[in-house]
Amino acid sequence: MMENDTAKLYIHVLSPVHVGGGQEKYWVNGVHYLYESNNKTVMVFDLEKLGSFLSEDEINQYTNALESGKAKEFFDYLANTRHIPFSKFSKAYYMPYQPEGEIKTMIRTGLGEPYIPGSSIKGAIRSAIFSWAYHNDPRIKREIDRLNQSADTRGLGNKMDESLFGKIENNLMRFIQVTDAMFKDTVLFNTKVFNLFEDRREREWYGGWKHAQQGPTNEDFKPQGFSSTFETLEINDWATFRVKTNKTIWDLMGKYPETPRPSNGSLIMAGNPLEKLFGMINFATRKYIQSEIEFFETFPAEKSDSIVDELNEILATIPDDNKSCVLKMGAGTGFHAITGNWQFEDFTDTGFHEGGRFAGKKKYKSRKISFSRFETDEGTENLFFPMGFVKIYSEEAWQEMLKEE
Repeated sequence: MMENDTAKLYIHVLSPVHVGGGQEKYWVNGVHYLYESNNKTVMVFDLEKLGSFLSEDEINQYTNALESGKAKEFFDYLANTRHIPFSKFSKAYYMPYQPEGEIKTMIRTGLGEPYIPGSSIKGAIRSAIFSWAYHNDPRIKREIDRLNQSADTRGLGNKMDESLFGKIENNLMRFIQVTDAMFKDTVLFNTKVFNLFEDRREREWYGGWKHAQQGPTNEDFKPQGFSSTFETLEINDWATFRVKTNKTIWDLMGKYPETPRPSNGSLIMAGNPLEKLFGMINFATRKYIQSEIEFFETFPAEKSDSIVDELNEILATIPDDNKSCVLKMGAGTGFHAITGNWQFEDFTDTGFHEGGRFAGKKKYKSRKISFSRFETDEGTENLFFPMGFVKIYSEEAWQEMLKEE
């Protein structure tokens, strides 16, 4: 599994994954894309290619069209008069529902390749380690609980982080290095926010969908209204990357006491680090998914059963032998997964706000759910996916999976 402390791993996309490339790179309607409602397609322009077809006068016409909101008319002119179709300077993305504003783009290399940064993978691994340690190491749990209950809350997050991983100069995560995972292509998914709302007459809380920035949440699912469109990696796409655990340095540090190891480093570095990491990640993801299923079953709304079905399918992919692991990461990861899932054992009982403008309201955490229309045995229907799940394989596990298929 390991060679010179480095392992080649395979990452397989289980649900839409988005890692943002920055707001300044979002695709703006009429500038970077147009929506063709007849064939349910978003046409994203390659502005460099477009410029190569235009004369200097036409570039000025295009600029004026953008300023006046008449880009569609300009592109109609190119297609009908110049006979330059969209396909010459754009890429088509299937999108059954018109985007409501900007499209949040995926991070890309300078050559335009979509990828998951190693830092994003490493950050998700860090959260999973925190979850495992809190729930499995009584000593660490006592320390985290002690810090959480202390009167002095200044820098509380950093103190908790240091109690497990150590200080910056001797941090356990410095022994784990992760490269980027390069992918080939992307797709578009719409997303909606799943919230809780209170029926004040019944004094009961229910699950529901948010349909406006300022407005009611209700149990009915509607694809339009306060939806966001994300460029994501495609489900079932895959890539390779590498993880280095620096076990050689760890072993050398054990021989020289003047260079202390991180206090909790043996949680990972003793034995086979990669198998330990996979086991921790699987524990954290399994616990998280089980809590999410309980949440959606406790607070159901229209289509929440589809979300539960998808969560159960992902849960079933988590192996018992820890030769592979399932990790949640990227946009839509949510509060519980990002924080290591230690604050609330029960996602259905997160308490109530005690003061301020939210006094008396439930401390629920919203969920961002992706969806799109697909052809199924029952016809064309919306399918729902919790965002950000990937499965990571060792070389051995990947080859075994390919043989089984």
